[in-house]
Amino acid sequence: MTVTTNTNTNTNTAPAEPDSHDSSTTAPPPFTDTTALLRFLYQDLSRISQVAADDILLHRADRDLSSPPLPPVRGKRAVQAHEDALIAATGGTLVMEVHHVQADEHFGTVLGTARATARGQADLAMPFCGVWRFVEGRAVEHWENAMDAAAMARWLALAGSCDSGC
Repeated sequence: MTVTTNTNTNTNTAPAEPDSHDSSTTAPPPFTDTTALLRFLYQDLSRISQVAADDILLHRADRDLSSPPLPPVRGKRAVQAHEDALIAATGGTLVMEVHHVQADEHFGTVLGTARATARGQADLAMPFCGVWRFVEGRAVEHWENAMDAAAMARWLALAGSCDSGC
């Protein structure tokens, strides 16, 4: 499943990359700026392990929906599994429509709309803001932010329950 990115301002393109997202066998493309790194990643979220540091922390969008809050997802493999599960929960229909990327060598933000479809329910169209922290050109921390994390969690739960047929 490829997560597509729609941008009007994409002037930096990343080198072509094999489809495999096993970072142990696939070298990430060389990024000289984090804007290009983020554009590359949002074209296909399954690439996160290719741009992440081994000890990356991911703060989930639904982190505050439980008490106590959910802890961050820790480590490249766990973060990759989290992204893969998010893609799977949408039945492979997830599209991260990017509207704006701003980044420097330390931090980055991505504003856009997460879109997905599921049989038997209204389409998902949720504004998001991804916040990133980088060290030496690698993503070391990521905060997922959805405009309405509770509504998005409900949508994902319903989409997952429709896998057996709605």
